[in-house]
Amino acid sequence: MTDAQIQTVQNSVTHNFKDPNSAQFRKLRWFENRHADGTISNTVCGEVNAKNSFGGFVGFSPFAGRMNGGQFVLYGVARPGSIAFNSLCPV
Repeated sequence: MTDAQIQTVQNSVTHNFKDPNSAQFRKLRWFENRHADGTISNTVCGEVNAKNSFGGFVGFSPFAGRMNGGQFVLYGVARPGSIAFNSLCPV
């Protein structure tokens, strides 16, 4: 991933956060998916931790989405410790 793509992902993930500037990211991964019809899509996964309304960090939570052109479409952010995105984001 380029620096611009990483920034796009991070901005999208933190868009609705109470304190987006506090966000910490780790385990950012990019998967290229080749489909039977010949098309290619890109899944992006990682973990994010940020401060909540009380000013405390909530713990690293998995997130997943896909790159669509130059935009990142966020599927969602799960609760800390969740295995919700395991099928999208193999380890």
